[in-house]
Amino acid sequence: MTLQTRDGGKDIIVRYTNDFGEDVIYIECKHSPKKKKIGAGVIRKLVGVMNLDNVTKAVIYTSSFFSKVAKDLAEKVKNRITLFDRHDLLADIDKIMSMA
Repeated sequence: MTLQTRDGGKDIIVRYTNDFGEDVIYIECKHSPKKKKIGAGVIRKLVGVMNLDNVTKAVIYTSSFFSKVAKDLAEKVKNRITLFDRHDLLADIDKIMSMA
């Protein structure tokens, strides 16, 4: 377990400009043993931070998996939050490694 960093629910902030103005994406990374699922509290916290900061979209990556309740909650705001679990992360790493 790592110490809480008080990053406000964002590890990476991506800002980009398009024809409609600036968009901001928050990326949250959660490292956890694969047997311990990420719960809905993480989703709720991130939605709150996004609303307060007027953020366009967020992504959560985890080295574990998401609970069903977390997935259901993220589905309610699916146009704003995207979840990537252990399988997605390993697939992305495989793609990167095959390009090297």
